[in-house]
Amino acid sequence: MKRPRARAERCALCGRPLKRPGRRVPGVGVLGPECHRKLGAFEHFLERHGALELIGAGLEVHRTTPPKRLEELQALFIRLERAGLRVRREDRGPDRAVFHLAGVASRTRLQKELERLGNPQRERRCA
Repeated sequence: MKRPRARAERCALCGRPLKRPGRRVPGVGVLGPECHRKLGAFEHFLERHGALELIGAGLEVHRTTPPKRLEELQALFIRLERAGLRVRREDRGPDRAVFHLAGVASRTRLQKELERLGNPQRERRCA
């Protein structure tokens, strides 16, 4: 996915200094070119779980959302938090909530998870 360029002193993921503008990713920050490529595997992972909206507009959950889907999302959010990302809940009335990526909590854990997601053979062995 093509992202807008933005200036930042350092990459939000690896912390390396950025000489040129990086790519702004909502909920994560400005990434350098290498980390932005790794993010493609992460986006593919979110897409497989039907949660790509977490990056950008947000993933909306209603009172009518099936219980099985709510359980899947809860497991996904736990996995994202273990991978080093923060997920923020925004209540929009009594019947719905929107979830967004709220930033990087642990660069090290997120880098390891992105490496794992970017290596399909390793993912197959874990599955």
